[in-house]
Amino acid sequence: MLPHLITDEKRAFPVSLASKVTHMTEENFPEVLKDCAGVIFSKHVFLNTRFQLSKAFEHLNLIFTVPESVKKTEALINEGKLLLAHKW
Repeated sequence: MLPHLITDEKRAFPVSLASKVTHMTEENFPEVLKDCAGVIFSKHVFLNTRFQLSKAFEHLNLIFTVPESVKKTEALINEGKLLLAHKW
């Protein structure tokens, strides 16, 4: 795995690997292939971690907005707007 690749989402291949791919020969093909697989794996790890962090922030947001949601729901119930209270 190439952990230094995880830092830059927009760059698919580091410059050094792009140079290897450009100058690929039959002799260095296995090495280039291994490096490319490492890049793909690192990109997958980065995107998976980013997705998990995004979900964690969504869940935290829900947790911290519960008191506001309860107040809003109580107000809607008191106003007789039961369908809106259910959706809220």
